[in-house]
Amino acid sequence: ATVRAVLAAEAPQVRERVRLLEAESTRTGAHFTPGSFDVVLCHGVLPHIEEPDAVLAGLARVLAPGGLLSLLVRNAD
Repeated sequence: ATVRAVLAAEAPQVRERVRLLEAESTRTGAHFTPGSFDVVLCHGVLPHIEEPDAVLAGLARVLAPGGLLSLLVRNAD
């Protein structure tokens, strides 16, 4: 199922708290105010991106001072 389909099946109080955005990876974080997140998750994404430095810079930009950036990158088998 797609993310949109899963979200559509959720209760209204869940759906109203979720905002889905689609954008180029080099514009990561461009839609949010700097420092607007206490926690940023990037799990299983970086190996599939051509410019991971730009993505990491965008994630760092939206992370609040003292916030947590969680990266999950799978090691080669």
